[in-house]
Amino acid sequence: MSTIEDFLYAISDPNIAYILLSLATLGIMAELTNPGMIFPGVIGAICLLMAFFSLGMLPVNYAGILLIVLAFGLFIAEVMTTTFGLFTAGGIAALVLGSLILFKGGPLFRVNPWLIGSISVVIAGAFIFIITRVIRAHRRQASTGWEELIGKPAVVKLALAPEGMVQFRGERWKAVSEEGTIEPGQEVIIKKVDNLKLYVSKKEQDG
Repeated sequence: MSTIEDFLYAISDPNIAYILLSLATLGIMAELTNPGMIFPGVIGAICLLMAFFSLGMLPVNYAGILLIVLAFGLFIAEVMTTTFGLFTAGGIAALVLGSLILFKGGPLFRVNPWLIGSISVVIAGAFIFIITRVIRAHRRQASTGWEELIGKPAVVKLALAPEGMVQFRGERWKAVSEEGTIEPGQEVIIKKVDNLKLYVSKKEQDG
């Protein structure tokens, strides 16, 4: 076989396919939770394409894929809503169950249980770290008082059309533009705070 055929044959392995799928979802989720990082999203997209090829060569159980997708959806929901671990626990359960039934065809196409355990621990640890930071940030925000934010500048990270995300003092906030679409990188002024959401307008340019 040629070098490319050798490589494609090598990734057509249940364990490799599972690793690629895990890396893809982690990279894409890192990009979604931290817009603008770019590198994790690119790596995630490349791993996702290779995972699609690998899965296409194997007897996939679609119920397993749906459970894994559900798991990462619950992880994203945890970061966005902060349910203090409820979505994370459900996500880990869905991830482990989906991993165990990801392939059909008996032991020959089974993902190594140690690999499943290791990846589940890494993913759980990563999200516990993220959730802890989010909860700490929310508590700090609550203690300072919302009125202090009014009139302060922030930088758009995810385009406001009209809803998106801005960065204020190193923290990312959901935001709504009161003046139409605002592109990433532009500076805005906080006009109002409502239920952990900032209402902003474009910063007037000096001169």
